[in-house]
Amino acid sequence: MSLNLESERLMIRNLKEEDLHHFFHYRSDPEVCRYQDWDTFDKEATLEFIKDQQKKGMHDLEEWVQLAIELKAENHLIGDIAFRRYDKDGSLVEVGYAITPGHQRKGYAFEALQLLISHFFDKMDVHKITARVDPRNEGSLGLLDRLNFVKEGHIRKCFYDPIDKEWVDEIVYGLLAEDFRR
Repeated sequence: MSLNLESERLMIRNLKEEDLHHFFHYRSDPEVCRYQDWDTFDKEATLEFIKDQQKKGMHDLEEWVQLAIELKAENHLIGDIAFRRYDKDGSLVEVGYAITPGHQRKGYAFEALQLLISHFFDKMDVHKITARVDPRNEGSLGLLDRLNFVKEGHIRKCFYDPIDKEWVDEIVYGLLAEDFRR
């Protein structure tokens, strides 16, 4: 199932094989991987990942669906945004995101996440969106605060950081549809 969400600067769309170069470049950067639950990719695994993602859609349950964040002015991928609908009727959604280092701190993650959140709450009748964040990732913590997510929990040493080779904490944030619409 194809998806296209647009803002003034960005398009959120399905990944395509033409994204391989940019997707591989930042997904193999240890600084991008640091706060994620994946290690660096090789090119072959990256292509297989993209092909696998092309089979997934907005209504899939329990599966992570990865979408491209394209900067319209540059006509190429600058990051990705992912979600998984994790209850039986799809009304609970977890999100994640990654932006290339050269495009961070320019409001792109805010804009992309706001687009996806609006789509879920306004078009898909989602009740709640959650995000899990490494507490060392100050940029992501600030992003969720700006989007009015509420800190709901702190889970100790539940995630293994393959870059630093240590167990780290996660902070759980949530945003209810009723709070988003206020």
